[in-house]
Amino acid sequence: GLEISKRFRIPIVVYNCEDYQFKDYSIHGIYGILFQNMLRRSFKKLIARTNHVIFNNEPLMKLFMKRYRINASVIYISSILKSRYMDDPKRPLTISYLGNLNSRYISLVEIAKAIKNIDQNLSLDVYGKILTSEAKYGIENCRELRYHGVVSYDEVQKIISRSDILVHSESFEPDAIIDKKYAFSTKIGDALASGSCLFVYAPKTNAAVRYLKKNKAACVVTDKKKLEIELRKLIQNEDLRAMYRQNALKAAVMYHDIQRNADRVYEIIQNAIIEGYKND
Repeated sequence: GLEISKRFRIPIVVYNCEDYQFKDYSIHGIYGILFQNMLRRSFKKLIARTNHVIFNNEPLMKLFMKRYRINASVIYISSILKSRYMDDPKRPLTISYLGNLNSRYISLVEIAKAIKNIDQNLSLDVYGKILTSEAKYGIENCRELRYHGVVSYDEVQKIISRSDILVHSESFEPDAIIDKKYAFSTKIGDALASGSCLFVYAPKTNAAVRYLKKNKAACVVTDKKKLEIELRKLIQNEDLRAMYRQNALKAAVMYHDIQRNADRVYEIIQNAIIEGYKND
């Protein structure tokens, strides 16, 4: 990309959603250190000729702005979903998780057990691909949840529309907490736009957690001791769920609308063209 930009004097706009430059690869020995140094040198060269950097969350942008002098913006992951949630007080609550199953399966098992402690008639319905043997064993041996396997995208939309509570979770394993600190799940935009109430169980340092708490767009729990307490409030209080649904839809319109975000990207690119090729 740098060579093409230099040859044809084309401005550069970078989209970045990872913090690889800040990770510690020394645990992999000399090759890890060499890779880390190479990565940082390459990124420094790229940034020197970049007109604008788009990040997918604010903490990640602030992290980079501490080290590099850049023009930057945050544009969150967009969603094309429209609210389809239909409340039906005559049926039991439907609580669903949709997504891949890796180390976060431990959090899902904890959620499922908390739900059963609250109401024996309720279960956590889990949909998605199991990625590890540990997750397979944990999910298949948890009687408190119902695992449905992988479903199509059309079916995903139907499940979301009938879910009173959508669950999102992250792992609380020490390595995962560090690794996911600046991560922002691609599912958040769709969850907020769906019209369902979002429940999140994840470490407090996670970028998506900080965003959702700031906008009061989800019921967020970051401490296992409070998991059942907060879930009980959410399950037993429709007004509370309605409040989170309303705030979620506001956030979806403000930050995740695909046309609004496309317009912002267009404006950034147009400004880069006006500014022209940046030669360090």
